Amino acid sequence: MKPAVFALLLFALSPVALAQAPDPLDALIASYEAHVRQSDPDQAADSNDLEPRHWRDVAPETIAVRASAARTLLAKIEAAETARKVDQAILTRLLKDEINDFRFDSARIPFTGDWGFQAEPLFASMRLRIRTSEEAEAWIARLNDVPRYFAQNRENMMRGIATGWTAHPDPLGTVRAQIAAQVVDDVAESELYRPFREMADSIDPESRLRLQAAGLEAAGRAVAAYRETLEFIDGTYAPEARKGAGIASLKDGRKVYASLIEAHTA
Repeated sequence: MKPAVFALLLFALSPVALAQAPDPLDALIASYEAHVRQSDPDQAADSNDLEPRHWRDVAPETIAVRASAARTLLAKIEAAETARKVDQAILTRLLKDEINDFRFDSARIPFTGDWGFQAEPLFASMRLRIRTSEEAEAWIARLNDVPRYFAQNRENMMRGIATGWTAHPDPLGTVRAQIAAQVVDDVAESELYRPFREMADSIDPESRLRLQAAGLEAAGRAVAAYRETLEFIDGTYAPEARKGAGIASLKDGRKVYASLIEAHTA
C-alpha cells in the first residue's frame, strides 16, 4: 500500500490539482487514504507522527470487512464525474486489486520469494533507531504483537493446505531460511533486540535499564513466534507444498494469474 499512498501524494501535490477548483475526487482520495490507514499500522501511526505499535490484522473476517469497504468506495470513485481521469483510474485499479485479493483469498500464501510476514519485523527493526522512551515502548508493544500476527498467518496457511493453495518449495525455502535465521539461543543478540542495544544516550540510565529488560522479554516472545513458525513449516506446511512452480494448476489458478497480469501491466 505504501506505493499507492506515494502515488496519491503526487496527485494531491500536482500543479493541475493545485490550480483547479475542488474536484469530486479530492474527497474520495482522502477517503481512500483513510481506508489504507485502517489496515496499515505504519501509515496510521505516521499520519499522527507516532511509531506503530502493532502489525496488520490478517484474520479472514477482518479482510472481508475491508473488502466490503473497498467495494463501497470503488463504486463511489467509478461514479465520480471528475476531470482527473488518470487519478480515478489508478484508484480504481488499487481498490480492484484489494477486492481481488479477498476474492481469491491471497492470504493463504502470505509470502513471496523475497517478502512476506516473516520479513516485516526484521525490516522494521533494521530501520529503527530508538531515540526516546516513547519509541522504545512502541517497539516493545510491536514485538509483543508478533506472536498474534504470525499465528494469524499460520492459520491462513492452514486454510491454504485445506484448499490446495500452497507455495512452491523454491520460495518456501527462502522464507524458511529467513525464519530460521531469527531462531537464536541468545535473544540479546537478535536483530529484533538490536534497537535496544543501540538506544540513544539521551534516554536516562534508569529508563534505559527498564526498557531494555522489557524489550528483552518482548524480543524473546517474538523469537519464540519465529521458532513456532519454523516448526510449523517443517512439520506441517512443507510436506504439502505444491509440486508445480506455477499456480495455473490450482483451483482458480488461471483466474488469479490473469488478475495478477492485469494488476501489474494495466
